[in-house]
Amino acid sequence: CIRDRYNLLSGLVEDDFTSDSWAAFAGAMAQAAEVIADGEPLEADVTKAYDGLLNAAEGLVRCLLYTS
Repeated sequence: CIRDRYNLLSGLVEDDFTSDSWAAFAGAMAQAAEVIADGEPLEADVTKAYDGLLNAAEGLVRCLLYTS
């Protein structure tokens, strides 16, 4: 369910990922939050938000920190 996926992904930390990949992810999270907040969302809206969330999460790129 989209709420479960949203809750799981909400624990991710922005600083761990590149800014470009995080921007797409944050947008998908915002869209998912809107669908979750809607008392009776359309199935198409749920599907679109869920798919967008999955795609954005898969597209996250971790920052590589190098220490000397």
